[in-house]
Amino acid sequence: MLREYYKFLGNRLIDWSQTITIQAGDRYVLNFENDDQVRQFMSVLSEFNDIHNFQLMDEQSGPNALAFDIDTDSHMQLVVVSTVEVTPDYLVNLRNRIGQQQGVWENTALLFVSNKVLDSINS
Repeated sequence: MLREYYKFLGNRLIDWSQTITIQAGDRYVLNFENDDQVRQFMSVLSEFNDIHNFQLMDEQSGPNALAFDIDTDSHMQLVVVSTVEVTPDYLVNLRNRIGQQQGVWENTALLFVSNKVLDSINS
């Protein structure tokens, strides 16, 4: 797909996040058809001005994510995570952390960007 399309989707994501009520601990999934599309979307999204890096785990290694503010008054953020090259167990760990709302996960909701069926994170 074209970069312009991913920019369009990124803008729609940000607009969508401003038009609905997202609560701390909420989880969402944005599905693409393949890993390359996920990577391209995440790459384009990382170039947006209001998007910043988000360290997922306490340790410095491992995948990072992107995040942006949903509500500046409550410091609520939507954390955007790619599911490329991570295990289902890792995704379940993220799901559990978002539910606990502690540490860096306080006042966050989670969006998985994936090309897989993610039954394990929806339960």
